[in-house]
Amino acid sequence: MDDGIKIPKPLTEEQRNEVRTLLKQLSAVSASRRSKAGNTNRLSRKRIKKVKIIENPFDGIDEGKTVNGITELSPDCITLPFVQRVGIVLLPYHYDEIPLEHEEWKKLIVNYVGCFVSEADEGTKEHIRFVVEGNAPVRYLHLYLEKHPTQTNKMLMTNYMFAT
Repeated sequence: MDDGIKIPKPLTEEQRNEVRTLLKQLSAVSASRRSKAGNTNRLSRKRIKKVKIIENPFDGIDEGKTVNGITELSPDCITLPFVQRVGIVLLPYHYDEIPLEHEEWKKLIVNYVGCFVSEADEGTKEHIRFVVEGNAPVRYLHLYLEKHPTQTNKMLMTNYMFAT
């Protein structure tokens, strides 16, 4: 069964000890070089991935300011349960461009988000303001709509904003 293939012999204990001492010496020399050179070797440095920190716009927000629900909020910033609930309810309508009638938009927000329609803004069809209670710092939810191009009674949501 000898096909001319030579199988290497295992190292003896003496040879293993020699390899171990050589590796220790190389490691020590490498460590001393790094400490002297200030670790300038690109291969020896670990790559550190910078994490982009997105600030939560609701942290330290002043009274009277607004936060755009579509452009200013990322998933990292949504820490308030009310803001999460609004996003869960409204974002599918925005991304999938689902039209509803004006009254259906009001019912949707009142029933699923838990706001009340503001009586001050009854005259406009493209903007609905909702009063938010018990969810500080948010006081108002503004819903912006536009008429659907093909369906006459239906409206698309273009944006929503939180106001303090």
